[in-house]
Amino acid sequence: MPGPMSGNTRNSLREADRLLAAGKKKQASELLYRLLDNETNAEARIEAKVRLGQLQLTGQYAGEGEALLASAARGLPHPQAQKAAWLLALHRIANHRPLEAMPLLAGLDRHLGPESGAWDKLLEVLFANPTPEVAAAFRQALPPPPLGSSHAKRFLELSNAAKPEALESLLMSGALPEFILPFFKLALGDRLQQQGETPRARQLWAEVAALAPEGAGEEERAAWEARLRLRQAPSGETVPVGLLLPLSGRHAALGRNLLHAAQKALNDHPDAPLSLTVADSSDDPGVTRAGMERLLGYGVQAVIGPVFHESAVAAIDIAVSKNIPIMTLNNRTELLGRNSGPEPLVFLNAFLPEQQAEAMAAFATQGRSGRRTAILAPDNTYGKLVARAYSREVTRLGGQVVQEAYFPEGTRDFSPWLKTLTRRPGGATGAAAATPLDFDTLFLPVRAEDARIMVPQTQFFGMQSPEVTLLGTSQWKRPELLAEGTAQLIGVVFCDVDDVAQKRFEESYRAVWREAPNSLAVLAYDSVAILAQLLRDQRSGGPSWRSALVRAGGFRGATGELRITSDGAVRRDYRLFTVDQQGIVPLMTVPAPGGNVGSPGMIPTPAGVVAPPAGGGMDDVLLKPSPRLAVPPAGGGSVPVQLVPGR
Repeated sequence: MPGPMSGNTRNSLREADRLLAAGKKKQASELLYRLLDNETNAEARIEAKVRLGQLQLTGQYAGEGEALLASAARGLPHPQAQKAAWLLALHRIANHRPLEAMPLLAGLDRHLGPESGAWDKLLEVLFANPTPEVAAAFRQALPPPPLGSSHAKRFLELSNAAKPEALESLLMSGALPEFILPFFKLALGDRLQQQGETPRARQLWAEVAALAPEGAGEEERAAWEARLRLRQAPSGETVPVGLLLPLSGRHAALGRNLLHAAQKALNDHPDAPLSLTVADSSDDPGVTRAGMERLLGYGVQAVIGPVFHESAVAAIDIAVSKNIPIMTLNNRTELLGRNSGPEPLVFLNAFLPEQQAEAMAAFATQGRSGRRTAILAPDNTYGKLVARAYSREVTRLGGQVVQEAYFPEGTRDFSPWLKTLTRRPGGATGAAAATPLDFDTLFLPVRAEDARIMVPQTQFFGMQSPEVTLLGTSQWKRPELLAEGTAQLIGVVFCDVDDVAQKRFEESYRAVWREAPNSLAVLAYDSVAILAQLLRDQRSGGPSWRSALVRAGGFRGATGELRITSDGAVRRDYRLFTVDQQGIVPLMTVPAPGGNVGSPGMIPTPAGVVAPPAGGGMDDVLLKPSPRLAVPPAGGGSVPVQLVPGR
């Protein structure tokens, strides 16, 4: 077993990073080659090869760079070997060599699973190059049958972006194994239905459904999915759901944006027996109460919204008194305290900072139960809330928070608090202090602008990668983080929702509504999607669907997997990101506490929304026949207009 990397070697790698960040590629290259010539430690050699390979790929020695990265990639699942495999695969894809990229992606998927994103990239390559040769390479890259739950779900979701002719070509190639053909037929049927070719789509689904009897297990997922598609809700039998949004007042633009997202979710689930009736909440509790009364008068069985805290309190009071489930879009967790019965009536669908803290705690403790961590947070409500959640989760996972400190808002010089964290004996400070730190991760729940200032200061006190990994939240995933380059940020880790899925949602939303979605639009979309998926799978408007809101299977939202916990909070999976010489890059996905989530009945998002005319506003869109949506008149309020999306 090789020993740990020496301090001199780590310093050499840091110096190479510094030279690369400063644009001194020749000096960095010479240093790394010397390290390769003299170093025997396997981990150090992998790290040097990755840096050299990445450097050479962009110059005249691309062939040598590929060889170095290929050699480093053989060290999977080492994190730097993962990076080498990704760099080399993406380079080969960019240079139109998909056949050479696919084995690398297969290796990543084999070692790390679909959460690594390698399976997604494999499918992307396949759908973009639907030739017999690529299909044969895909066959070699496939995991052994049967196709697992996570792989199957991602296949059905990503195939929604494939062209029908590409899917048909791959089906006809004869190069695909039998066990995956049903999934291609499902996907082709989905795409054909979106184009209005419903009879042919149903024929394909019927072929797949016939492959296994009713009640077949997980291994017959394709047949199960096909039967879901073949079942249609009886005409007119829908569950009425209220949508309470700020459609008047100073936040009317936000309300319209959220309404568009909700309508998109409704159209993306055309087989769900769900109808929406919309009412105005403005940002006023009085208007909210009036809107709730109108919705109840129209017989809604659940309510989504409102957004603002005081309005949410007003709406919750009415909903609970009438025994109606309500899913608010506000992030004040004390709202969940209004649940008192055996089943929750109040649900919270928001971006909760506590969940991000828990995701970072999972990273800080992964692999070893004795991980020691420290916290430096702002001395305000947010900072203390997130720090408490992080500390609680670290302890639950078997780790230990050994230091924590809080600085006043507006601080620019963080050295007094960093010095406190180091606990250097004899007053020693700075890089010369030799005493090891008693933690190996430091959680910094601060804004990107503050993180950019803090990171160089942490390094002065010896808190630098790889001895100490700096951890952040989604606030770090902003352009401001890299405003002064990447050199001192290399190796930091922070979380955010899946950026690939989020970008896909934003592009789809923009294509339909010709405007960018507000950051809260995801919440409105997800709330409708949760109820739509649940009702589609339950096929019932009785009490059973309400009980099933808190279900182990979970749901699929605009940016990834969703799960509702027993207290009524909607939880999301978060993806980890790091910084390398090129900028912000993904690491892995951290599932929400409670394990893997996802509905086995996930149907890919269809593109069946009617786009508004250029320059058209909300009224232009809502005049289109859009079946299960009841919308308010121009003056606000709500009306029982039954508009139900075409099938």
